[in-house]
Amino acid sequence: MGTAVYLGTPAHGHVNPTLALTVELVKRGERVVYFATEEFRAKIERTGAVYRSYGEALKTESAVFENVFSVAEVALTLAVELLPSIVERVAAEKPDYLLHDALAVWGKLTGRRLGLPAVSTFPYFPTSARKGSGAHRFDLEILRMLAVGFPCVIRCLRLMKRLRREYGRRGGFADIFANLEPLNLVFTSQYFQPYANTFDERYKFVGPQLASRSEFEQFPLESFEGKSVIYISMGTIFNEGTRFYQECFQALGGLNHQIVLSVGDKIDIASLGRIPGNFIVRNRVPQLQILGRADLFITHGGLNSATEGLYYGVPLVVIPQGADQLLVACRVHQLGAGVYLNRKKATPKRLRETVLRVLADASIRRNCITIGDSFRAAGGHERAADEVLRFARRRNGVA
Repeated sequence: MGTAVYLGTPAHGHVNPTLALTVELVKRGERVVYFATEEFRAKIERTGAVYRSYGEALKTESAVFENVFSVAEVALTLAVELLPSIVERVAAEKPDYLLHDALAVWGKLTGRRLGLPAVSTFPYFPTSARKGSGAHRFDLEILRMLAVGFPCVIRCLRLMKRLRREYGRRGGFADIFANLEPLNLVFTSQYFQPYANTFDERYKFVGPQLASRSEFEQFPLESFEGKSVIYISMGTIFNEGTRFYQECFQALGGLNHQIVLSVGDKIDIASLGRIPGNFIVRNRVPQLQILGRADLFITHGGLNSATEGLYYGVPLVVIPQGADQLLVACRVHQLGAGVYLNRKKATPKRLRETVLRVLADASIRRNCITIGDSFRAAGGHERAADEVLRFARRRNGVA
């Protein structure tokens, strides 16, 4: 039995994709110590891992995640805050190897300082050094984000200089989002990853790591019997748009479809006003079970959410809210798995027309099934665990 330390990035879109891998490592006899923040304690402990707290981590608002440069500032600031204590705390666990999120700058620097075999995990698309993002529209959006987020860039440069001086960090801006190791697990398939053939053998496309989640209230799944189901969720960060939810009522109310709307914990459902009869509105829902029965998914385009829909062959209407979601939307469009809608142009009329058009297009459904098949063929959490253990044992000289 070996001991692994997992240094996660404390955000739902980064922790959730690692849970199935953590369960699998524990199942195979590994002791896994997982560092995160208190809101993730329960779900980490349910995997069988040992939870360790980062302590008072940086508090962020959802607006931070609308701009990749503000995300970079968060990652660098967390590194500066955590590194003085995290190296010593990780060493105290006597790990045989380390895993860390690709955004966890502090993870890579901790592994290097302690001389540990380390694995990086990508819950988002890595960018090809030769080809870029693979989406011209996203590259243009990055330029817009640069103009808006220039003050963040200046602060980032200061933080990068400090980390280089105090911890020997090397690399530029792109490396903040790609803290690479000799082994890098990418939680998607080669088919879905843009320019997958440009990545070398350090990258293993192991597919989505789906794990059932129990932190939701009881839900009447039996009410779906014989009905066409449309599911709407803006994820865990961009879910405070009361106006958008009301526009969904206007766009889709009265359709001969069962609409399920998940609004997150920050919304008082009563504040949304009159809810159409064909809507079920909840703060939390069993997303995987609903997607297993859905005919359409309206999503913000986080890679995890989009992946979960496509895993079940569900067509997507993607309304990106920030960060890398436009890149996911572009990839969905490129592969004919759904439609991208600009959030500023997603009027009730356009949303209704788009939903009906996607539902009527059988080719979109077929393309989604192809992507879902590629996810299952990639191996999932079992292959991910195989790769981790093979790497750790080889690096530690164990046959």
